[in-house]
Amino acid sequence: MANSAVTILSLGLSLLFAVYATRYYAYSIVTLRNWKPVDPPPEEAAFVTILLPIYNEPARLINRLLNACVGTEFPRYEIIVADDSSDPETLRAYNAWKDNPRVKIVHRDTREGFKGGAMNNALRYADPRWTHAVIFDADYVPMPDTVFQLLSRFEDEKVAAVQGYQHHDLNDSETWVTRGARVNYTAWQLTDFPARSVLKTFIPLGGSAMIVRRKVLEEVEMFSPTIAEDWDLSVKIHLKGYRVLYDDSIRVSAECPSRLRQWLRQQMRWAEGTTILFRKYCWKVLKSPNMGVQAKMNYLMDVSIYLQAVPMLLVSIVLASRVFWPSLTAAALPYYFALPLLVYLGAVPFTSGAIGFRRDGATRKLYWLPLGLLLTYIAMPFAAYSAFKGFVLNRGTFTVTKKTGVESKVAEPVELVR
Repeated sequence: MANSAVTILSLGLSLLFAVYATRYYAYSIVTLRNWKPVDPPPEEAAFVTILLPIYNEPARLINRLLNACVGTEFPRYEIIVADDSSDPETLRAYNAWKDNPRVKIVHRDTREGFKGGAMNNALRYADPRWTHAVIFDADYVPMPDTVFQLLSRFEDEKVAAVQGYQHHDLNDSETWVTRGARVNYTAWQLTDFPARSVLKTFIPLGGSAMIVRRKVLEEVEMFSPTIAEDWDLSVKIHLKGYRVLYDDSIRVSAECPSRLRQWLRQQMRWAEGTTILFRKYCWKVLKSPNMGVQAKMNYLMDVSIYLQAVPMLLVSIVLASRVFWPSLTAAALPYYFALPLLVYLGAVPFTSGAIGFRRDGATRKLYWLPLGLLLTYIAMPFAAYSAFKGFVLNRGTFTVTKKTGVESKVAEPVELVR
């Protein structure tokens, strides 16, 4: 009886994750099609507020970011630093920018509402003419035409926000962690997201290298005071019947976490934040007449993925054990079932990573692919703990991913392989 229960459980979980894998393979096929985004001119009456949420960042990052933003080619814009810092180095860095007519420094002495609260507060000081908000985190380096490109992607009134490609290439060769992180970010953003945009299904915003319409932001009552304000905004946008457009030709260079501790803390915050959204919006999404079946399924898969981290790890161990040490797990699964399923599931990160690097013109980095898989498995128990914590306690802790400012390359515009 016990052996039968183990077999049924192993089969059930394996088939569940096979569905996930099939989804990734299907999206890979969609992405490989030569899809080219519509490129209309930007809205003529647009006035852009560039929001820079800053919290205790080193001066070199602040200066790098502001230097990039003041070089924006689009003429009608302002820059607002949404600052919650207490670090004297960060606060001193603003002295060089306080007289710049394009830059406003809006400082708070509190972290109420986290990043979302800081941006809501900053928008109270925005130019009354603002029509769109563009967001860049501290470790990003936008190109002079980035704002122009983001604005040009509002192809119809149903597009509430546009997400660009967060190109984590600034320090990707710094450590083994940055190499593995680059693999995972690239696979996600150059394989999964482009397919979603083509299919016009649920797309989560990434919190940086993005733009949102003012009227939609006000309609959904601004940014939510959560540790995952970007995903929260994404869900509210879709519930209102709007959609998010993703365009990977708009690439904005950024940093990867350079140490394992930083990577794990980032994954734990994401796990906690998205699981809280599972509790907050699950029933609303299922009942929503404005979201199709595919969008609802993508949402449910996204916000529950971290809750499945431990079962996914256990299934991987069972399948690998059945193939390589059959005497240990003979009762769990038949060998003829375990081997092809292990190959089918295990090939997903390598397939999506290879497609991502090919489209990014970085095939010389394909040998980094195992590091991405290694990081994923290391993070699984930590992510599972945080997801369980977020689901049970329904609250989260905002932890900042520390940046170094180290660059292993100069950010340059490179055309994606279509």
